[in-house]
Parts: sequence; structure tokens; C-alpha cells
Amino acid sequence: VIAMIDFAWFRIPNTVLLFGLGLWLSSVLALPIDVLRACLGALVGSGLLLLVGGLGMLLFKKRSVGVGDVKLVGLIGLFLGPEGCLMVLVAAIIVGGLVGSAGLISGHLRAGSRLPFGTFLTIITILQLYFDVGISQVRALFL
Repeated sequence: VIAMIDFAWFRIPNTVLLFGLGLWLSSVLALPIDVLRACLGALVGSGLLLLVGGLGMLLFKKRSVGVGDVKLVGLIGLFLGPEGCLMVLVAAIIVGGLVGSAGLISGHLRAGSRLPFGTFLTIITILQLYFDVGISQVRALFL
């Protein structure tokens, strides 16, 4: 749902994020979840994306990261922890960069065009949950 809404309107509604937070809280009550690790994942993910947004503001003099994206990464961090959240964030940045580059080369995008980052975050999160790729597995690909 988040991927489609962000793709169409460049927005991530708080109601959808609150629903996700409710799912996480329910899972905390039902499953053995390390709440401290989950909160660390939320802080690391949101903090890094805020840092990227701040750098984008300094370099480009305009907002480069939406608040909804920051909140979404926080939610992803709650579910995946710090390592999984970092994997999703890095992969989404790479995929977003590749899609943006392809769009510029093909002429479908112009310099300064917006991309729905929440769409990339959501799709990569689903793939991460399905395939459970860890940092050690990624490192092994390159060594």
C-alpha cells in the first residue's frame, strides 16, 4: 500500500504508518522481540536518513528527503533492527540512484525530478524480509 501511494502522490500517510506501528506493538506482545534492538534500528535508520536529508539541504538548497520517508525508515528499523534497516536503506539508495540515472539517460526524468523513495524502501523491505540477506552475506559477495 505504501509503495503505491508514494508512487502516485509522493506521500506516505500517517494512518498507514500508525497501522504498521500497531502491528509492531502487537507483535511485541505476542512474540519474543528484542525491543531495545528494534528501537535502535528505528533510531539508526531514521537518524541516517535525517543526516542524508540535511546534507541534501546543504548541497542542493532544497529538501531531498521527505518526513514520511524518515518515519517509514523508523518503522522498518523497528521490524528489522539496525542491520536489516541499514541493508534496506543502502539498497534503496542504490536502486533509487539506478532508476534515477536510467530515467535521466532515457529522457523520462529531468534534473531535479522527484522520485518516490518510499516506494523503493517498501519494495526492498519486502525483499529483505523474504530473502533475509545479512551484511556478512553481502560482504562475502565482494571478497
